[in-house]
Amino acid sequence: LVGKGTYTVGDASRLTRVPERSIQRWTRGYRYRHHGAWRISPPVVQPEVSFDGVPVLTFTDLIELRVLHILRSKGVSHPTIRTASERAKALLNTTHPFSHARFKTDGRAVILDVVEGIRDTALLDLVRDQFEFQAVVAPLLSDVLDYDDTETPRRWWPLTHKRLVVIDPQRRFGQPIVVKEGLPTRLLARAVANEGSAASVAWWYEATEQAVRDAVEYETSLSRRAAGRSLLTIRFP
Repeated sequence: LVGKGTYTVGDASRLTRVPERSIQRWTRGYRYRHHGAWRISPPVVQPEVSFDGVPVLTFTDLIELRVLHILRSKGVSHPTIRTASERAKALLNTTHPFSHARFKTDGRAVILDVVEGIRDTALLDLVRDQFEFQAVVAPLLSDVLDYDDTETPRRWWPLTHKRLVVIDPQRRFGQPIVVKEGLPTRLLARAVANEGSAASVAWWYEATEQAVRDAVEYETSLSRRAAGRSLLTIRFP
């Protein structure tokens, strides 16, 4: 697990905005009834590690889940996503095709290469409309991810590269941190909530005030997504 990041299903849901139920289904598979008989749908995303049968999600799993969730939210069916994923795995020779560097640079072409025989209107409409694909999928990958020499995601900048929050599986087990100081964003946001001042928290933790502000903004955005409203009501002058 060293350098891969470690996440529970709850962690993954919080960071990716993918519902826990969807993560469970995609990483563990599920049973369903078809014409009165039980059938098993195997996992779409295969976690690299599990303990006592419970999958431990890695950083690469998070990125894969984000893209799959977007495809699903655009109306692409679960069976279609499964089929496209399996074909893309063979095409790109990887277990996580939708987090692969080639998908970042030319995702439409990758999907078009694997949809032969698939009649899912939602998927075909999405990949045939270049503007729509770029608007929906590209922002998940293009400006926020760094890749290593194996074309595997290396770092995620959830507020873009211009900001100071990073998710790096090589640091703090992949939890969100401010990049220079390595301090968890949750720690800084809670400190500001208690102190009421980004400047004083920056002084106390020997961090830049901008790093503290970015940490608060990021944690506030996660709280809004989770609860539909901000749980951190810090306002800076």
